[in-house]
Amino acid sequence: MLAAFHGHTSLLKELLDTIPGVCLKRDFINCLLITSCQRGHLDVVRLLVHGYNADVRDFATHDNEFAVITRQPLYAAAKAGDEEMAHFLLDNGAGFSSYTLIDFPDFSKQLLKNKIQESSSSSEDEAVGVYWSGLQLPFLELDW
Repeated sequence: MLAAFHGHTSLLKELLDTIPGVCLKRDFINCLLITSCQRGHLDVVRLLVHGYNADVRDFATHDNEFAVITRQPLYAAAKAGDEEMAHFLLDNGAGFSSYTLIDFPDFSKQLLKNKIQESSSSSEDEAVGVYWSGLQLPFLELDW
């Protein structure tokens, strides 16, 4: 955990590679991912996503049946104001949760704008995911 916290990519890879695959728990990898997102260590995040299949989509831990939203990778990147990290997460399957949109509307707006502009100039079909359950989000003004 300390290697991820401090951004020591090579050391983390060495440590993870010593653990047999069947013993490497998904929750542990995802905890490393969240820690790396919170601390802004993009190289570690890349390693975990590409090398160890960390879940960028929806890893929220629960405390007494309530989601701990700060444990979602995109939320952590938004909280840190790390646009490069957020773009990487979006490119690898993360989606916007209502919590990210509500707590970081300007950051979310900029990311959505960049992502949509990027996909409109690309020849590939790409989607941007925004997840909410019937919430009205009038504060997120998409004026572009």
